Amino acid sequence: MNIDNVNEELVMPTDWTDFFNRMFSRQTELMHKYEGIEEKNGVRVPRSPWHLDDKFVQYRIKDFFWRVTEELAEAMEVRSSVVVNDEQVYLMWLDKWEASPDVRHFFEELSDALHFLAEVTMICGVRTNSLGNACSAQFDHKRVHTGESRYTEQALCVDVAAVIFEIGLAANLLKNKPWKNTHMATDITEFRNYIVTTWLNFIKVWLKLGCERDFIYTIYMKKSRVNQWRQKTNY
Repeated sequence: MNIDNVNEELVMPTDWTDFFNRMFSRQTELMHKYEGIEEKNGVRVPRSPWHLDDKFVQYRIKDFFWRVTEELAEAMEVRSSVVVNDEQVYLMWLDKWEASPDVRHFFEELSDALHFLAEVTMICGVRTNSLGNACSAQFDHKRVHTGESRYTEQALCVDVAAVIFEIGLAANLLKNKPWKNTHMATDITEFRNYIVTTWLNFIKVWLKLGCERDFIYTIYMKKSRVNQWRQKTNY
């Protein structure tokens, strides 16, 4: 089962804060189920409330940062099957949605990154209104080259690298590791600011690819249904 098999009527979010509220609510459902599966498979999963200075919570956060990075890498690997040359117009990808499984696969991998980023954001204690306000300020009052005709493969690679860079900066603030006996306090404000900037960079990638907020939300929700099906079928 994949997103092609999901037919669900959705109520679209009214603004960016509503977007994150709805997404995080669905991700919470997935998270609770996956935590049980991971623990059954021998993974030590720290439970809420998450204390950011706890070394096992930090270990979990960094694991999720890597999951986001891996999904972005998978998406970029798939994009090589879609790109014709460096001047490929990415807005045309949405026109190829029905005809090209590779296009759908590309966006499904981006959606997987959304899932892991949403979950780790909740673990990090970033509030949805902080994300919503930041996205509204960044995207609602100025054009972000949505569907820019010159959004080339090179530009996409640069923008995805910016997402990963912010994740790395956030991870670097988490100094308490399971193999270290010393304890260091986390600058929580700076750490959470990096998470917000990561979201801004990631949403910008979607917008530059010609995807509006409702499209991003729809793809996320469809893939969440796929994940729920996988949970029920012991995929």
